[in-house]
Amino acid sequence: MLYVLARRLLSTLGVLLLLTALVFVATEVLPGDAVLNSLSADDLSLMSEQEVQALRAQHGLDRPAILRYGQWLWAVLHGDLGRTIIGQAPVTELIAYPIRNSLLLGLLAAAVAIPTALLLGMAAAYWQNRWPDRWVSGAAILGYSVPECAS
Repeated sequence: MLYVLARRLLSTLGVLLLLTALVFVATEVLPGDAVLNSLSADDLSLMSEQEVQALRAQHGLDRPAILRYGQWLWAVLHGDLGRTIIGQAPVTELIAYPIRNSLLLGLLAAAVAIPTALLLGMAAAYWQNRWPDRWVSGAAILGYSVPECAS
């Protein structure tokens, strides 16, 4: 049991590492960089090339990509997700509130769904091959068969 849990944890970490690397590479191949994308056309026209280069150096965009990724990964392992370019707000603070709401919503949904599923499963097992079993089984099949609505 412990071996299976360790394998799953390692595979999850591997997937997360691969995903972050793919996102990093994808942002590297896009035209421009974070500094150019954060400046408006008016701001960019008022700045000299030296000022733009100074902003790039300030945000570390003048270093090689692999070095930036390694430093970012090291910081993430220590709980520092960095700061936004616009506003210099800590990323951890920006995502803390939505994550808290998502966890609360997930816990409330689980608090309703798990007891409901257990009660329906016990009713279907108790009245096997009768109308409660057929109703619960049919609803379960219908629930898995109907595609989700994209909004």
